[in-house]
Amino acid sequence: MKNVNLSQYLASSSFNKYLDDLEAYIKENSWDKNSYLDFLQVLVKSGCYIKFENYIESFFYKYPDNNIAHRIYGKYHIFVKKDLKKALIHLNKACEINPEEPSWVRYYTGKKGNYYESVAKDVLYTAIPKNGSTTIKGYIASKEDKDVVNPHKYFGNPYFKFNYFDRERIERSKRVLILREPVQRVVSYHAKNIIEESSLIQEVGHPKQNKLYGLSLKPTLEEFLEKFWEYVFCFNDVFHHLLPQSAYVTNINEYTFVGDMKGINDSISHIEDNGGGDINVPVLMKGSSGRNNKLSEREEEFLKKIYSDDFNLLVEAGLLKEMPSAGEKISFIPSNINEADKEKVLVEYNNRLKALEKKMEWLEVSNCFLRNIITDSFHELTSRIINASECYGFIVESVASKRPFSLVRMGDGEGLIAEFNGLALDKDVEDILKVHFGKGLQEKDIETMKSGILNSIKSSDIIGVPSHRRSNKTNPVSRIQRGIFCVYSTLSKYSGLDEKFVVGANIHIELERYGVLEKLLGSVEKINIITCRVELAEILKERFHNLINVNLIEIPAEYKYGEKKVDKHHYYDVFDSVVEEIKGSSEGEFYLVAAGLLGKIYCHNIKLSGGMAIDIGSIADAWAGVNSRPYIRSMC
Repeated sequence: MKNVNLSQYLASSSFNKYLDDLEAYIKENSWDKNSYLDFLQVLVKSGCYIKFENYIESFFYKYPDNNIAHRIYGKYHIFVKKDLKKALIHLNKACEINPEEPSWVRYYTGKKGNYYESVAKDVLYTAIPKNGSTTIKGYIASKEDKDVVNPHKYFGNPYFKFNYFDRERIERSKRVLILREPVQRVVSYHAKNIIEESSLIQEVGHPKQNKLYGLSLKPTLEEFLEKFWEYVFCFNDVFHHLLPQSAYVTNINEYTFVGDMKGINDSISHIEDNGGGDINVPVLMKGSSGRNNKLSEREEEFLKKIYSDDFNLLVEAGLLKEMPSAGEKISFIPSNINEADKEKVLVEYNNRLKALEKKMEWLEVSNCFLRNIITDSFHELTSRIINASECYGFIVESVASKRPFSLVRMGDGEGLIAEFNGLALDKDVEDILKVHFGKGLQEKDIETMKSGILNSIKSSDIIGVPSHRRSNKTNPVSRIQRGIFCVYSTLSKYSGLDEKFVVGANIHIELERYGVLEKLLGSVEKINIITCRVELAEILKERFHNLINVNLIEIPAEYKYGEKKVDKHHYYDVFDSVVEEIKGSSEGEFYLVAAGLLGKIYCHNIKLSGGMAIDIGSIADAWAGVNSRPYIRSMC
């Protein structure tokens, strides 16, 4: 049975069948933790509270230290049970498991700090949704000839994680903050995002759907505010965009520039050291401001109450003279239980015995699952990961003595291909191939690629593996999480793992940061580099004067990160010729490989030909000054 897709069910108005099929799928596929978490979220958003509590207790029986589940349960206690005390038990536990919990978790637990993103060298910016962040990031991206339609992909997202910067980095940087009048921020979000951009319909994923969880996907402003807390709880887009600005800011005195929405140009002038006056930044998200939507007195008072902390920020920043009068001030927490919620609980109560029976059946399955899958695949495998410094000497010595070796890194993509026609979902395999090549491959070619990746694992001397912590930090309902599980599953079947150096999948970043790659490149006269970054030959020659010969083997860019149209398909047009060139090389050749999925197969062939191969991945982008991954900017 394949995993179930919500949008397909919505197309036929079969939401109840979707829930039933998802529940059946979970029972048949006990390894799929992501679908279980997905099921929990759909249950609670649908108002099936008793069934939700039964199933989440079962989940904690299997995964007591899953930070995502603790987030879900904490949010449930805030918005459904209105019990902040119990919510804090779970949200604090999530922070204990994962120190990089996002800003909303830190807001409710009191662990918040100033949220920063590195947007330029020595510039930190607090990117608050609906406060001009797309415009500011878009301007910065345009200065580097990057895509300005969605500039957020080059920086960060406070909804997913909190960024840590050391105190020295913060103090030497400019620190920029834009604030906005809170009531207008809500009205603008409704007008621009929900109405003009159809953001809730996009989140659901089915264009013809106009209602979900009993909520309109294009509500009027009056409807939206009437059911405000339900929208905040059920839709990530609403929660992300309308979380109070105070969730991102603790100490306003730490900023070197604080402005309002009218001060976008001034903030850019501050970033650019321009002194102001001659910068006119295009407003990228300009749309309907909602000015024609007049709020009733009751609606305006409601928003002033729940955003009282934000008004305090504006006063403290000198952007507002005094707090508006709104009566009792409350935080971003529902103050009373909705009668409709009580009715849902009463209806659900009638199904309690049936839910408990299913829970007991699930616990029976979970005993075997916990022992065989979690312990064996996660804890046992990742406990083998050694400190990268233990293999540095091996690499340096191998290059010096021209001893053949291969270093490959397994990510979610490699895991999905390795488990093709196994644990991997067909849709996940199709999606990862589109990320790399822009389109899928024929089944026989995927099988060939799978065989090549498995061979590269067997022949490698050093293998990079995603850590258990990396898995915990990943969105639990994502393809990435399922791909990481496939990595663990593939390697748990391989008996020769003890003969290898097993390191973290970010070994390439550590080799660069700790100067190992620099030491290697400074010690040889010739290297081969397989990459789409053709400028690297001259860049490396200029940086390392000892490099007399840099043989660059050009390949098409990975489709997702390609900056220009690629006429050739990496697998069908280039792969065979690259393999033939490797086979024709002399023994003792040193290769740096930045070639995605196919790079692992290249590494295997390099070792077979008597060469030395290091899978450097996106480090090639860093050398070329291309910010294709979040960590690259932190190297600036």
